[in-house]
Amino acid sequence: MKMEDGTTHIFEGYRAQHLDALGPYKGGIRYHPDVTADEIKALAKWMTLK
Repeated sequence: MKMEDGTTHIFEGYRAQHLDALGPYKGGIRYHPDVTADEIKALAKWMTLK
């Protein structure tokens, strides 16, 4: 991402999709130093069930 001061910074993030049979995917992208891929997979599953 290009920052306001002109420098470039790379952020690590996760995105997961779960079960598209019921229609469009729900969810989002998570950028946080303490988040794990397994946590994002679980959130995607909960959004499907919701």
